[in-house]
Amino acid sequence: MPEYWIRPRFRGIDHVIFEKAMRDRYLFDVQQIEEKCYLLLTCFAASEHIHDFSETLADLGIPHLSVFEPRVVTTYLISVAVQLRMIDDAMRSHGRTHHVPDFFVGLLNEAGQEKELDVREACNKIIHARNVKVVEITATGAECLTKTIFLSGTKGSSSWNSEIHIELFLKAALFMANRYDEDWDVSALR
Repeated sequence: MPEYWIRPRFRGIDHVIFEKAMRDRYLFDVQQIEEKCYLLLTCFAASEHIHDFSETLADLGIPHLSVFEPRVVTTYLISVAVQLRMIDDAMRSHGRTHHVPDFFVGLLNEAGQEKELDVREACNKIIHARNVKVVEITATGAECLTKTIFLSGTKGSSSWNSEIHIELFLKAALFMANRYDEDWDVSALR
């Protein structure tokens, strides 16, 4: 098997182009972003089932699996947000912009004013949040992931609160990763 097959796969790029890109500039592995988005969506979709399953393990003395959800979700969310910001910066620096469907992914309350939160600002809030709330108590009393995450932090001397609709954010993230993949030369071979 040729040596280049053991390296990360980049859609549409053969090994010669890959080698040149790696020497010249950083190139994102779009599949990693897609995988993290998939894992995040899976966490949110399966949360209630995981809680119910964990209840059956309690009789066996096995710790509740849902305790890992906030940490796992926050880790992947920050990772995706950082990569999206870097992609957005690379695209902007080369004059490449795309209309993102569902451009607004949540709400921001800052200095007493509420406004819609775009993808870039959502990434900033995820990266710089001091507090992240991803769980809610369901009608059955289970602590499960909510489809809206709540963030808070400070910018300068003023505090802010935001809510991000996870499915809209992930849809925008996948769209941006795909557009980067199609216009990958913005950060390679220049």
